[in-house]
Amino acid sequence: MVNDIGSSIVNLLGIAVLASQLFLLFLVIIFILHKYTKNKNIKFIYSFVQQNALSFAFFVASGAAVGSLALSEIAHYPPCDLCWFQRIFMYPQVVILGIAMIKNDISSRIYSLSLCAIGIGFAIYHF
Repeated sequence: MVNDIGSSIVNLLGIAVLASQLFLLFLVIIFILHKYTKNKNIKFIYSFVQQNALSFAFFVASGAAVGSLALSEIAHYPPCDLCWFQRIFMYPQVVILGIAMIKNDISSRIYSLSLCAIGIGFAIYHF
């Protein structure tokens, strides 16, 4: 039973990561096109993403936290030491970005980006 649940969680998280990467590619294309086009639809999408950047960041951080907890607590995959270090820099972002989203405080990006930079260092070494 645990193997079926663990396999389902891994498959679901894999699909979520693929969807997130496709969405990120879409945003990069919109960012590039925004610079070189006067299309109103692209301008609208760009301004919508810009206005809701904190919400997107909060949902990404929440998804990462829930996904990592699901893998360790539900699927019973024990995290290694480097996974714990990455989590140390990921979990606070849910709180920081959640408060920033509620208060509409874009200045919290400094804190979030610093945590991301350190976490990315661990992720690169881990990879």
